[in-house]
Amino acid sequence: MEYIKQIFSSISVPQLPLHIWIGLAALLVLAILLVWLSLAMAAAEGAVPRVTRASLNNLMIEAQTHDDETSAIVRMRRIARIHRVKK
Repeated sequence: MEYIKQIFSSISVPQLPLHIWIGLAALLVLAILLVWLSLAMAAAEGAVPRVTRASLNNLMIEAQTHDDETSAIVRMRRIARIHRVKK
């Protein structure tokens, strides 16, 4: 414990003007916000393919099971387009 006290007692904080401390605090807050933003963007980027894939799967199911007046050829073309987009 004495060793730790000795280490911290040897550290001296420079006597800087108040505007310098405010600037350093602002830079620290900005750095924290940028890290948070980059993590949020990375999380959102990972979510976009999942949402897109789910939407395309829903379109595929709708095209395969929809009982409307469209012909089989139109349905097959729609399914083929969805397959191309998914790749």
